[in-house]
Amino acid sequence: MLVAACEVIAEVGFEKIRMRMVAEHAGVSTGLLHHHAENRERLFAEAMTHSLSPAPT
Repeated sequence: MLVAACEVIAEVGFEKIRMRMVAEHAGVSTGLLHHHAENRERLFAEAMTHSLSPAPT
């Protein structure tokens, strides 16, 4: 879901992103997405943390 969020944010920008867009891109329900991130600001923060984390070695 976080990878999908990063991809959608890169595609449409944070101002235009909707939770539904990310859920559809990730292939999950909006309910599941809201369970992990209560709003788009939280989703953005988690996605950016994920994208900036070093890859496991």
